[in-house]
Formats: sequence, C-alpha cells, structure tokens
Amino acid sequence: MAQQFYARRPFGYDDLDLDVGQIIELHGCVNDEKLIRLNYLCQIPARTTPMPCRYCGESFIGLQYLNGHGHKRHSGREFTDIQKEDRLEEELQTLETSMPLHVDKAAANYGPVPKKRGRPKGSRNRTHAEA
Repeated sequence: MAQQFYARRPFGYDDLDLDVGQIIELHGCVNDEKLIRLNYLCQIPARTTPMPCRYCGESFIGLQYLNGHGHKRHSGREFTDIQKEDRLEEELQTLETSMPLHVDKAAANYGPVPKKRGRPKGSRNRTHAEA
C-alpha cells in the first residue's frame, strides 16, 4: 500500500478536488514534495481510523472533517459561484488561524540566496582628488 496523506487545505490535486481532512494516496506528481514541505499534505497520525463518506466513498481522518465535507459537497443545496467563493474564502481564513502553512519553508523552492554584488555597506565613492 502506498503512503497515505491527508489534506490540510482545500485544493486541487491531479484530477481531484480535496477537502480538509480528506485522505489520499500520492500519484507521483511533480509538486508532491513541495505540498508536503509547505504543509498542504500531512502524514496520517498512527492511530487514525479512516471515516468514509456514505455518498461518494472518500475517506477522512475524523468525524468533524467528514461532516464538513458532507455539508460542503452533499447538502443538497445548490450554491451560486459567488456563494461558493465566499464560503471558500471564509474557510481559508479560518484555516489560516487554526492550521497555518509552513511558508517559512518556501525559500527552499528557490535554492541558495545569491550574494549581493557591488560596494560593501559603508564604503563611499572616492574621487581622484581624495585618493
């Protein structure tokens, strides 16, 4: 069995729309390592019992995440695009305070910081008369 992870943010992965707490197996996509490093995906805790959705079969790491998924995806209500955007924005704001991303690890995406060129700080231009 491949290693399983759960989503800490709602986002699209390959051809899936993931909800918070949804369990997935990685497909070997290009950015898998970045998603783990930035904390979009986390390993499932050792004693977690997956809870499947009775409507779509997707599994979640806890009842609160399963309930959130059910309310979002299977409530029977149709939402307008504006309502969907508002709900997503509200969800992301809540997640930002309760489960922040590891943006401090984002610098690893860019490689080593280049050295600055030019005059060292404190030096000044000298004219030929001063030299």
